[in-house]
Amino acid sequence: MKLPFLLCLVAVATAAPLGVASSAPEPEAPTQCFGSEDIVNWTAPGKRTLNLRLRDGSVIQGVLRGPCPSFNTGDTISFSAKARRICRGSDLQVIAEVSRVRHADDTQVAACGFTRFRKLSIEEVAALPSQSRP
Repeated sequence: MKLPFLLCLVAVATAAPLGVASSAPEPEAPTQCFGSEDIVNWTAPGKRTLNLRLRDGSVIQGVLRGPCPSFNTGDTISFSAKARRICRGSDLQVIAEVSRVRHADDTQVAACGFTRFRKLSIEEVAALPSQSRP
């Protein structure tokens, strides 16, 4: 009498973890890594977003850590990489020389870090408004 009951308990105990494992979220797709020297153009479609065009034609969208000064096409920006290959947001900073409204105002330098990057698909790039496409 005890043997069938124990076998049933063992069967239930071994089946339970299978259900839990299958409901776990799937891991995120890896981000494409790139070098700062691969960046050939950029746009700033929002206060916390930079779209980066790479040498191979792909577009990477970077989310900035916090609000940075508004970037304009006339601003000079450069990138400071903490790693040879940039795979995470913390690997890259954007350094901007931001001009003010009046010509007499001094240029300000701001450094902004990224939280993450993701490669945009061809369809996503095509759907971007022209002023957001690097």
